[in-house]
Amino acid sequence: MVFKKMIFSILVALICGIYLPNKPVEPALNFKNLPIVPNEIKQALDKKSHELIALSSKWHERADTRMGLNTASVTLPNGEKYYIKYGIERITNALKVKDVIAKHNLYLLSVPDKYLYHVPGKSEELSDENYLVIAKAIEGKCGLGSEIGFFHVQQLYCLAIEANHYDMHCANYVLTDENKIVIIDTDKYSMPDQETCAQLRMDYLLNGNRLRESGGIRMDPDIINDPITKLELMLYSKWPNFNSLAYAYLSMKAEAREQQRKQTLKKLTELTFLESLLLKFVPSI
Repeated sequence: MVFKKMIFSILVALICGIYLPNKPVEPALNFKNLPIVPNEIKQALDKKSHELIALSSKWHERADTRMGLNTASVTLPNGEKYYIKYGIERITNALKVKDVIAKHNLYLLSVPDKYLYHVPGKSEELSDENYLVIAKAIEGKCGLGSEIGFFHVQQLYCLAIEANHYDMHCANYVLTDENKIVIIDTDKYSMPDQETCAQLRMDYLLNGNRLRESGGIRMDPDIINDPITKLELMLYSKWPNFNSLAYAYLSMKAEAREQQRKQTLKKLTELTFLESLLLKFVPSI
C-alpha cells in the first residue's frame, strides 16, 4: 500500500512539475549574500540614529505600521534620496529579481540597489529586529499614470513567473524617463517563501485564480495564488495602463495559462482515478 502511494505521489509530482516547476533552493541567509550599506549612506543614517531605533522597534512590534507607505527616508548631501524600510527579505528578494533579469535578458526591467543597515545599539545577529533595509529612491511614473508597452508587459510576465512575484501591479513598479521599469516592491508579501509558493501553486492548479466567478470578473479575489493575477487584473480595470499591443498579448497569455491549468488538472484527476483502481485491484505491496 505504501509503495503504491509513493508511486502515485511521484507521478503527480512529475505532472504538476511540468506546469508548476519547483524553484531552486534558496541560499541560507548570511552576511555574505547581502550588500552592506556604503559608508557615505551610513554616515547620513547614523545622524538619525535615535529616530531609526524608535522606528525599528515600532515596525518590529506592529506589522500594521511597516506596510505600504510606512517608510522613512534620508537625503545625502549630493541630493540622492534613500528609503528606510523593514524586512531584510526585501534584499534577498531583490537579489533574486536581479538574477532572473540577468538570466532571461529582461533588459527593460531593473530593481533598486538595496542595502543592509545595522540599527545602532542592537545585537549584530542577522534579523529584522536588528537591521533595516535601505533602498535607493527611483524617479519616474508610478501607478495608473504609467502606460507601458508590449515588451514591458512581456518581460513583466516572465519576471512574475520566474521570480514568484505575486504583486506585480502598477503601484509596485516605476516607469523611468529612460523607459525602463524598476520593481520597487520585494517584500515577503509580494514574494513569499518557497513553502508558501508551493501551497499557492497547488491552490491555483485546483481552483484557478478565482477571477471568473458568477459569470463575471472578480476584482478582489480572496487569495492571490498565481504570479500573473495582478497583471491580469489590469486588463479588466477601468484605467488599464497597457497599450493595445500589450493588452492583446497579456489577454492571450492569460487565456493560454488558464487552458494549460485545466489540462494539467485533468491529468491529475485521471491519475487520482488510476490510483483508486490501483488500490482496489492490485494486491498490497
